[in-house]
Amino acid sequence: MVSRRDALALGCGAGVTAISGCTGLLSDSSRLSLIALNFDSEPHAMTVELLRADADRYSEAVELRERYELEAPPDGDAAYEHREPDSFENERYVVRADLQDLPATRATYQYYPDCPDGDESDDLYVEVRTEPESDDRYIEFTQNRCSGSSGWF
Repeated sequence: MVSRRDALALGCGAGVTAISGCTGLLSDSSRLSLIALNFDSEPHAMTVELLRADADRYSEAVELRERYELEAPPDGDAAYEHREPDSFENERYVVRADLQDLPATRATYQYYPDCPDGDESDDLYVEVRTEPESDDRYIEFTQNRCSGSSGWF
């Protein structure tokens, strides 16, 4: 037979466990990883900005302004990779990137989170690529898409 004191202790322990689990559900734990890739055979210095889409001023919008040194891909690899895993809040951003050594090579992208909390993490890829016919460099953005949540068929 369970004593009244044991029943209260058991009930309180279960309540604390339930509450701590619920607070985890209420927190916004969704994070964004930034992956910079260089598919070009030459090294590049690339500046990337993540700007919060809902800010009123530039100074409030800047989440990231960083310069990345992207080496040429190692022998046998398709691309050189630099990762910033789970480094940013997963929210809407205007993303701007430019190559420091080729100032006319720049691009802008509107990032929208796609993976709901607790599912896969969102990844944003900023890629340096080369046009096959002309050897012109360009920047391309991609992001992972979670199944069923992107609206794409």
